[in-house]
Amino acid sequence: MTMISVPAEITLGDVAAMGEADELHRYELSDEGELRVMMTPTPEHSRIVMRLTAWFLRNGSDEERLRTDLGIYTGGGRQPDLTVWSDAAPDVGVASVYVPVDGLQVVIEVVSRGSRQNDLVDKASEYARAGIERYWTVEQGGTQPVTFRTLATGRYSA
Repeated sequence: MTMISVPAEITLGDVAAMGEADELHRYELSDEGELRVMMTPTPEHSRIVMRLTAWFLRNGSDEERLRTDLGIYTGGGRQPDLTVWSDAAPDVGVASVYVPVDGLQVVIEVVSRGSRQNDLVDKASEYARAGIERYWTVEQGGTQPVTFRTLATGRYSA
């Protein structure tokens, strides 16, 4: 088990360093300065992200516009499961920098049992405040697996 020392005030650089030191968890920092620690994605979660990426590619998206490994700066640092950009996505990894959301068209999160509050409430509010025009969530199982949200007057409507 890797022990991680947490500073009194956490920066995005600290969050990136924690992620590099710990392969078993994902770290995010909310725009309110709250550290979130999540387990790494399950195989089912990863398959869903892979299928979504394949869907975008089959339906005309250029692979340069899609990223599954990019941290975004929303006032905090988040690591969406999939991002779709208007042009080529910034060519940097989450470990080195969190990129601005300029040109970010869609953020997609795969919702798991342990991430429901974070994905459906906290991130929705934060992504709306950051001005991201579309936020999609994908449920693992259930009767309505995908919810499409569009930004209108500072909030998402489904």
